[in-house]
Amino acid sequence: ITAAADARITVILAPAGYGKSTALLQHLASRSDPSILFAARPDDKTLIGFARGLIESSAILSRAALSSLNEAYASAMRSGDPGHVLAEWMALFVRELPSNSLIAVDDGQFAYDDPHTTRFVAALVDGTKDAVSWLIAIRSAHDLPVGEWLAHGEMELPVDHVDLAFTAEEIHDLVAATG
Repeated sequence: ITAAADARITVILAPAGYGKSTALLQHLASRSDPSILFAARPDDKTLIGFARGLIESSAILSRAALSSLNEAYASAMRSGDPGHVLAEWMALFVRELPSNSLIAVDDGQFAYDDPHTTRFVAALVDGTKDAVSWLIAIRSAHDLPVGEWLAHGEMELPVDHVDLAFTAEEIHDLVAATG
């Protein structure tokens, strides 16, 4: 993950049970720069739920954006592209985070539940990737425009199930090293 995280966007792409969350948490623990961890919950699959959960994951974002979220959401829902409109609003607050900040989204499964949420995440990442870095753990490439980000050189290849795998020898070495 550390090598892939040199890019502004890093994606961990693997099925359930492959250790995406563990790898993400270990990477965050190794960083000294500011980080926001948003561990998506089942009710975070809707546009308003996801936006609220992301905002509440950061004290800075909560103080700045939470009070105006409902109004911004209502305005976005009246537009032709709610996800993009809400992302433009939220990008104003994300851009105020320290430039070395990393926003990590764990278990961001939303594409089949609410296409507005997928559009929100994609537009928010696109609108802020020059200001902060993103680390997103997902199960399916259908959730975000990973191919587009790769094609534009905005990310390295996703960290996948092969990268997350470990051998029995590595387990033995770890057990020996930790006693």
